[in-house]
Amino acid sequence: MRRACATVPPLLASLILAAAAGPSASSTSGPATSMSAPTRAFALQAQQAVGVPLLDHVILVVMENHSYDQVRTLPYISTLIQSSTSFSQAYAVAHPSHPNYLALRAASTLGISNDNCPPAGSPYTAANLGQACQGAGRTWKSYCENLPAAGSTVCSSTDGLYYRKPPPCPDFSNLDHAHE
Repeated sequence: MRRACATVPPLLASLILAAAAGPSASSTSGPATSMSAPTRAFALQAQQAVGVPLLDHVILVVMENHSYDQVRTLPYISTLIQSSTSFSQAYAVAHPSHPNYLALRAASTLGISNDNCPPAGSPYTAANLGQACQGAGRTWKSYCENLPAAGSTVCSSTDGLYYRKPPPCPDFSNLDHAHE
């Protein structure tokens, strides 16, 4: 965990640590006890340093190709915004899309500047959100509409409803693909 988080920017590290520490990280029972003592201590120390509350879940909802004002009034999205934290001033780091999805997962575009599938150099072993959660004994899940099978590396589904570039999980070899 220490090595993975050291390569991740503060905001993403905060999310990783908040998810990794869990709600009972300071107690001696509960989900956080599945972490090793040094990992738990590091997670608590880092969490306290950045002031991030301990969380049960971290859910990222990305609205691609729409501005915040276009989606904030949609019925379901507005309920999420009212009961959650909304990063209304978050913007892409690159164009086209795939580098942005890599940046969300690995805090780096990994040198990718296009939407080619598969991306050059993949599968990657770079530190990423899924790997960090797993390393801390926490779970993660990626919901990929019409993904042909968990761990599939196809670039698109035969029905055309799944495209690999939004969920970057297949681009990494160092995580459990059963969570897709």
